[in-house]
Amino acid sequence: MSTVEARINFPTQKNTLPLPKTVKYGGISKDSRLVWSLDESNDLLSFSHLSLFGKGLKKFSHFSTRGLQLEAHCKIEHEKKEYIVLVFAESASQSLVLVFSLKSGLLVRVLTLPFLVTAVADVSGVTLPVGLFMSSPLQSFSGVIACGCGQTGRVVLIDLVLAHSHIWPRPNLQFPRNVKILPYTVDDLPIHSTNSVRDGVHLALDINGRYIKRSGSLFQYPDPTTSKLIGSFEGVSVTAISHFPLAAGLLVGYSFGGFQLYSLLDSTLLYSLPLLMRRLPTPVTHFAVQEPENDPKNFLYVWVSRNGPKAQHVFGSSPSVTMYQMGFKKKTDYHNTVLYQ
Repeated sequence: MSTVEARINFPTQKNTLPLPKTVKYGGISKDSRLVWSLDESNDLLSFSHLSLFGKGLKKFSHFSTRGLQLEAHCKIEHEKKEYIVLVFAESASQSLVLVFSLKSGLLVRVLTLPFLVTAVADVSGVTLPVGLFMSSPLQSFSGVIACGCGQTGRVVLIDLVLAHSHIWPRPNLQFPRNVKILPYTVDDLPIHSTNSVRDGVHLALDINGRYIKRSGSLFQYPDPTTSKLIGSFEGVSVTAISHFPLAAGLLVGYSFGGFQLYSLLDSTLLYSLPLLMRRLPTPVTHFAVQEPENDPKNFLYVWVSRNGPKAQHVFGSSPSVTMYQMGFKKKTDYHNTVLYQ
C-alpha cells in the first residue's frame, strides 16, 4: 500500500503544513477546517482543527490503532456530513471496519467482516431519479460502502446505518457489530433492514456472489463476447472499486487486470472487459470517468490504471493507463442528474 505525501496542501491557502513522514493516510475536510492523519510511527489516528491562516494544528481527538494493519480506506458523505472509513486486517480471513465522524473526531461505527477487505469505496452519494431510486435496494440504506474481498473477488454493499445514531449506543471496539450478507435482489428488503436495525446488525448486499464458485475457492469471469464462463482464478483479489453515478453503477477492478461494471439498480452485469490471458498479472488500481462535452452520442470514457507485474526486469512492467469508450443505448436528462443506460 502506498503512503501519502507528508505534506498537506490547503485548497484556500498558498502555504503548506508539514506532517510526519510516517503518515500512512491523511486528508482535509471539505470546509478546510479539519485535518486527519494516521501515523504509523506511533499507531495513532489524529484529528486536528486548523488554526487561523493555516499556521498550525490543534489536536482535539485521537485514536490508537496499535496492532491493526490498514488495508483500505475512503471518505464518505451522508446528509452533508463527512466520515472516514478505515479497514484493518484482523486476520487472513477477517476485517475490522472503523467509521469516524469528521465533525467530532469520534468513532461512530465498528463492524467485523468475515473476509479480508482489499478495496473500499463510497456509494452513499448515489443520485438517482425518484422513480428509479425507489426501486433500488439502496433506498433502504443510510450510508453505503462497497467492500471488495482479497480472496475470492466478492463485492458487497454495506449499510452503515448512519441515520439511526440515536438508536444505537456508542460503538465499542471490543464488541464490533456483525454483518448479515443477503443476495442483492432479496425480497422484502425494507423488512430485513428494519429487523437488522432492531437486532443491532449491519445489512449487506452481495453484488457478484453468483460468480463465486466451489465454496468460495474459485472466481469465474464471464466473457462478454461468448456469454460463457471462460476463466477460473484462484486467489482473486478486488484491487479497485469506484462508484459510477452517471450509469448508476459500480466499477470493480481485479488483480488479474480485468474489470466489470455492475448496475446498482438490480446488480446486473452491464460490462465485463474481454479477458486477455497475460503472462503476468497487472492489477487494476484506479478508475476515472469522463463525460464528453456537448457530444450527442451516448458515450462515456473510463480511464483504468494498472500496476506492472511484481517481477522485476520484465518488459512492460511499468504502470499503465488505458482509456475505454463505453456506449449506452440511451441518455436521459433528469432535473437532478443524467443517467446513461
